[in-house]
Amino acid sequence: MTPRRKSLLSRIPEPIGRIWNGMIYAATLLLLVGSHFAVFQPTGANRSYPTWFLALEYFLMVDGMVVLISFGMLDRRRLRRRFPVLDRYRGREFVTLWLKALGIMCVIMIVIIAVGNATGIVA
Repeated sequence: MTPRRKSLLSRIPEPIGRIWNGMIYAATLLLLVGSHFAVFQPTGANRSYPTWFLALEYFLMVDGMVVLISFGMLDRRRLRRRFPVLDRYRGREFVTLWLKALGIMCVIMIVIIAVGNATGIVA
């Protein structure tokens, strides 16, 4: 038996992964705060849209995309140890599942904007 080579991510020290996760959490928090301000204090053309449409667009779509992309960028070694179910999705399986979720979010966003355009809510 030949020894398996260590993957690139397993050679990165865990404290570096924690720092990386902290930066991802901070960026995610900043983007989520910005999307909430866009709903409650709209500027420009967004002022003409109803609040329920802005909430649907920003809370569901923008926040969903931000969380999905942020989760994809995390160093999940500690999460895998804490939640063994996450260990099933590694490599290609994780990327496939992640891309499917991202695609579903994009399709939902396109449908919502198309319905908004068809009903005259979004000009």
